[in-house]
Amino acid sequence: FFFFPAVPILACGGDDCKIYLFIQQNDQFQKTLILPGHEDWIRGVEWAVYGEDLFLASCAQDCLIRIWKVCTKSKQLPETEDDSIRLKENVFTVKDTDTTYAVTLESVLAGHENWVYAVHWQPSFSKDGSMQQPMRILSASMDKTVIIWEPDKESEVWLEQVRVGEVGGNTLGFFDCQFSPDGSMMVAHAFHGALHLWKQATVSKKQWTPEVVISGHFNSVEDVKWDPEGEFIISVGSDQTTRLFAPWRRKQETEVTWHEIARPQVHGYDMRCLAMIGRFQFVSGADEKVLRVFRAPKNFIENFSNITGIPMEKLCSHQSSDLPEGATVPALGLSNKAVFEGDMAVQPAEDEETFNTISNQYPEIYFQPLILTEPPPEDHLLQNTLWPEIQKL
Repeated sequence: FFFFPAVPILACGGDDCKIYLFIQQNDQFQKTLILPGHEDWIRGVEWAVYGEDLFLASCAQDCLIRIWKVCTKSKQLPETEDDSIRLKENVFTVKDTDTTYAVTLESVLAGHENWVYAVHWQPSFSKDGSMQQPMRILSASMDKTVIIWEPDKESEVWLEQVRVGEVGGNTLGFFDCQFSPDGSMMVAHAFHGALHLWKQATVSKKQWTPEVVISGHFNSVEDVKWDPEGEFIISVGSDQTTRLFAPWRRKQETEVTWHEIARPQVHGYDMRCLAMIGRFQFVSGADEKVLRVFRAPKNFIENFSNITGIPMEKLCSHQSSDLPEGATVPALGLSNKAVFEGDMAVQPAEDEETFNTISNQYPEIYFQPLILTEPPPEDHLLQNTLWPEIQKL
């Protein structure tokens, strides 16, 4: 929705792959123009003003983004044999002002590999007493990426400038995204209820780093327990996850905030109950009617010490030399499998002869040990903070 000169204009996309423009006339919105072009359901449209022209960005399930330009139609010169190829114009007239406008397709952005769910312009800002609109858009897709697009200064062709997102995990991509008011941060949210935040680096403007953001269950919490020392809590929920929350103590700062620092169990059934059976051991139960016992791996205990500020000496009594580094979930499995240091050293052979026996050579190791000094982002929570299962009841 946008206020055109003197009258409001409304754009909406439908499941018929078309964008409809409505102009307010006689206190009613009347369908004025149809913009075809997308080949699948349209998921998002947003207006922006740049100079004297109006721009509309649209995204759809055809994996494409289209940018449309709305401007005052000038008088057409008579065509000659030397006329160059012109873009097709869609024309409409606003009766209240008796002005004719032309809508042309400015650009088609192809970079996403799955449905594009959201597209947003960077917010305008006030400069020298007037509002300035940056020519910059942000898009979120089910291909697990968020992209910043800008026109090249020389060729004015829209190009992908920054791409951020997730790698691996069992997520389904992003549903929406937004710029911060000054354009220095961007936030996106995913199917599993997770928020993702990236911040622009002060040195390199094209470098964006993931930032700590709040997280938690995206469905009902069924049980929660303190650890025996009262230094962290574990909860289970019907979102099929077991989550561990602990205080984050920054060095040389007094501020302490609680965050999710591990996701010991990502299950295939809704979780129902939980019991602690030691400092770093717990039992959980789900709708599958099976109780599973988990024990913290070495990598978690090290990161727990770094984030909470609790010295390793205090935790050493709970750490033994035979502890695994972490855990991973085998394909089509429900039991977290321990990953030891020797497992991570196994690398698949790369020569052509063994490449043909890929199923026999590639181990199912997705865990990568991390040295954390702050709460991990969502993609690490999903695949690098699991606890190995040591017993099934």
